[in-house]
Amino acid sequence: MTLNADGTYSVITTFKKGFKKVFDHEERTSGKWHLKDGTLTLTATAATERPKIGQVYSFRITSVNESEVLYVDNATGQRRVEWKLR
Repeated sequence: MTLNADGTYSVITTFKKGFKKVFDHEERTSGKWHLKDGTLTLTATAATERPKIGQVYSFRITSVNESEVLYVDNATGQRRVEWKLR
């Protein structure tokens, strides 16, 4: 996931195994992002998977430092970690 300073984002999901990898080895999604009161909201405006267009995703940020972001997916409650690569 890349969050750009202009309020846009892009996500590339790469499948490592299974049936999906054979036919669709990656999915791309992009759109607008917004951060308010510790909640990151993503709105998809373009995607290789058409049903994802228009979807809104919400994440509660629990920790941020120079190398990683910890957050909770508000829809599933799943905890996730993203690492800063640049």
